[in-house]
Amino acid sequence: MAWTNYHCHSDFCDGTESPTAMVEAAIGRGLLALGLSSHAPLPFARPWCLGRGRDPSALERYKAEIEGLRGRFGGLIDVHAGLEVDYIPGLMGPADEAFAGFDYRIGAVHFVGLTREGLPWQMDDSPDSFKIGLDELYGGDIRALVEAYFAALREMVVLERPDLVAHIDLVKKFNRGSRFFHEGAAWYRELVDGALMAVADSGLILELNTGGISRGWTEEGYPGPWALRRCRELGIPLTLSSDCHRAADLDFGFAQAAGALAAAGYEELMVLEAGLWRPAGFDCRGLARRPRALAA
Repeated sequence: MAWTNYHCHSDFCDGTESPTAMVEAAIGRGLLALGLSSHAPLPFARPWCLGRGRDPSALERYKAEIEGLRGRFGGLIDVHAGLEVDYIPGLMGPADEAFAGFDYRIGAVHFVGLTREGLPWQMDDSPDSFKIGLDELYGGDIRALVEAYFAALREMVVLERPDLVAHIDLVKKFNRGSRFFHEGAAWYRELVDGALMAVADSGLILELNTGGISRGWTEEGYPGPWALRRCRELGIPLTLSSDCHRAADLDFGFAQAAGALAAAGYEELMVLEAGLWRPAGFDCRGLARRPRALAA
């Protein structure tokens, strides 16, 4: 029994270690598969994406690096070339042809609204910048901000159809202790539910992401326990990922997350094998090595 992780970052973007170091660490931890998923290039400068938003050749260099690792370590672990692609309406999304040719694309929303300079606003940068954006862009109306986030998320799911949907409730990242809103509020849960229904209707795979816990921002994964139960009711298939930026967190909180999944009624997680996503059984120790064949 062992785990897979299809959402992790290296020093090609905002991770701290090389892809080689990440793969070697994954082998040391006994992972069955590792998907490197650097942040795709953006049409403006950001220090955390491939090429920092300035070097378009970074995408091909990254892909070639992962392909080399696949050949080098293929007998020890399945290595996948993934990409985390932001959806920014009118600018970019996971379905863009520029991001074709990867094993899978993770769709994510990190930007909502526009700054005074006319640039997309990154809402998950820091608690202070979140508060500034909330006040300056949304007049302090947290509900308006959260609605904008989930509107973009639903639009991405329906129009772009990524292979995986990342941290669906990322907007709660800085909300520990209900700093900005109550996550039990009916309006908030309705927005989460609407996003989950869009994922279910589109037949997409959602990740349970432990990255917020490992970095100390949240006490639960993305999504949390009540949303996981709703995912199960809707029949949404899941993967388990740590969204790690260092090798030490490759499987952070997976045993705890497996417990939450089991409590929600899940018995299988999705794994990538020979280019196809297939369900595999799991328990708190990891995944069954052989995924169950999909029905014809």
